[in-house]
Amino acid sequence: MANKTTVLSAQVNGNTHEIEITNVKKQYFVKLDGQDYNTFEIGKNSFGGGHHEDFSIEIEGIGFILAVRGKVIQLVCDGRYAESGKAFIRARPVPTWTWVFVFLNVLIFFFVAGGAIGGAFAGGGAYGCIAASRHSESRVKNILVCMALTIGCWVGAAVVAGYVYLLLA
Repeated sequence: MANKTTVLSAQVNGNTHEIEITNVKKQYFVKLDGQDYNTFEIGKNSFGGGHHEDFSIEIEGIGFILAVRGKVIQLVCDGRYAESGKAFIRARPVPTWTWVFVFLNVLIFFFVAGGAIGGAFAGGGAYGCIAASRHSESRVKNILVCMALTIGCWVGAAVVAGYVYLLLA
């Protein structure tokens, strides 16, 4: 598997700085203006290949954040993403309650007798719940979204499996 390198630029005090970030498995190697700057390790917010981390860097005394979300790395300054100007949301670990919904979605695989249908609904529901659980500050909203995803996946899996069963019968 090839290493992925992302190059970002930052304007500080009229100077343009190039930030080169190379991801090798669980490490991010950062170079600033061609010089080695720091190596960051993924932590508690990342698992299963889905990196979800924030790394602090400093350029000419100004603090920046390298926000890693999946395979995308964005530069953050003054609480905003540099490229889009949208408000920055800090990386959060997966809340403990999320694993109940992940478990309920994984059960789909076994109740639909495995296969592609069960796997697609189980994996999609589990991944969706993990992503949704970290989305906003409102725990109630996140739980309601995970409930809706889980119920939707169970209903969808039942409908598709039932349809396939009728086709084969």
